[in-house]
Amino acid sequence: MVTILERTYPASVVADIVSNHLKVVDDGDELRSAAEQCVRDAFDMAEAHTNRRIVDTLATLTFHDIDTLMELPTSPIKEVVEVRCLGADDAWHTLSEDSYIVESNEQRATLELAVLPALSPNRKGSRFEISVRCGYDEEGEHALPGSIRRAVALLAGTNFSFQGDTVVGSVAELPMCARNLLNSYRIHPYEY
Repeated sequence: MVTILERTYPASVVADIVSNHLKVVDDGDELRSAAEQCVRDAFDMAEAHTNRRIVDTLATLTFHDIDTLMELPTSPIKEVVEVRCLGADDAWHTLSEDSYIVESNEQRATLELAVLPALSPNRKGSRFEISVRCGYDEEGEHALPGSIRRAVALLAGTNFSFQGDTVVGSVAELPMCARNLLNSYRIHPYEY
């Protein structure tokens, strides 16, 4: 299970898309607020399509059982904040940084444990937690890829053009161009 604790949309990317793609120039009015919301919604749509965290996200990943090598349900992971388990004594224990290795790239994130800790026999669910910061930054080593940025701009433009329209029935598919830009970042949904 993934529990989102905090999400931060890239402010400079949102402002750039609103000003340069959607061409909204007035600050502080309802039109600009609506345009900014369309961009945030576009990021959410891109995340749903790719099955990954795109905006900077602090999350807790919860597992019932563990193995020495575990596939993590999101990528890329920028930082591991804490790894802890509900031990055999039914108390939470934080694992030391030298007891695990996290590897993350565009398509995959894994956690490798040096030694399997003893988990609580009294509780079968939610016995192992990993707190991570994941997603992309505005710049730097974990910068938002250009194709995701372009897809978000396309989706924001579509959202902004059709604000107020309602979809009846199933949710509409992403426009093909945006889908094609996002497909190479798509990861398979994680099974818990």
